[in-house]
Amino acid sequence: MKKILLSAISLLLLSSCATDDNFANIQPVQETQQVETYTAQDYQAQDDANSNRDSIAKITESIFSQNFADDVEKITPVNNTLSNLQSKGGMIFNLLNKSKLAQKVGYLVADYPVRANFNKKSKPDSTPRINATQIAELKSSLKPGDLILCGNNNSFVHAILYFGNDVIVHSLATKGNDGKKFTGVIKETLSEYLFRAERDKFVVLRYKNITDEAIQKMADYANKQIGKSYDTLFLMNSDSRFYCTELVYQSLSQIPTPPKMFPHKVALGWKLITNEDFMDSPDFQTVWSLNKQRPETGMNHEYN
Repeated sequence: MKKILLSAISLLLLSSCATDDNFANIQPVQETQQVETYTAQDYQAQDDANSNRDSIAKITESIFSQNFADDVEKITPVNNTLSNLQSKGGMIFNLLNKSKLAQKVGYLVADYPVRANFNKKSKPDSTPRINATQIAELKSSLKPGDLILCGNNNSFVHAILYFGNDVIVHSLATKGNDGKKFTGVIKETLSEYLFRAERDKFVVLRYKNITDEAIQKMADYANKQIGKSYDTLFLMNSDSRFYCTELVYQSLSQIPTPPKMFPHKVALGWKLITNEDFMDSPDFQTVWSLNKQRPETGMNHEYN
């Protein structure tokens, strides 16, 4: 009788692992800490970053305000400062991307100016916040692996990974419970997020060639990043921190044949991946939208 009971339980567990909702139940993986080694070039990059602390702070504050802030008053450096930053921006971007020691210096000076701006209130507009009926429609359209792109008022800046059973993983530039730290990459329910955040514009995208195996790889990667801080340097290939669209991009990049997604250059020498880049790709189909018209694909990048 015990053998029969154990067999039945095993079959039940196996069948439950095959459901879509299982993607939402994956727990963060604790990785073994590795000792980092540095070269003479790393220490030189660290010195160079220290020499450019003020420029790093001003550039990252401007990048956040122009590209990821929820329609707050934009920060525009005065003309002479802008000209100086423009000439330095590309060099600083490459410097921060090539050395983790330089990144450590960069995060020390970038965290404060970005933190000082990310909690400013958005400008009010006439577009109503998503309501209960619309939330129900949104949830009924979702499948594991979907991308939820959303915004508030005239902004459309946030990206979320959906893994079924109402569970999402995303990176937020908001205060932690202690009021000091960035929340960064978190796992929560979509219901919790929409109750807390004022969102009024949505576009839900689905990779046309998505498979269960692909969703599993996305979920494994995303869950490993839970607890990491928000990327206040906005570096495309940073693995120690993530901004929201960077997390989505890197998670999708784990798929053996990922969708075509290309970053674009923005002001001050920076390169970013944003919601506009996801929407531009013909590899995504539109699943659901609210108060936001997805632009025609292929307008910003060339796809083979």
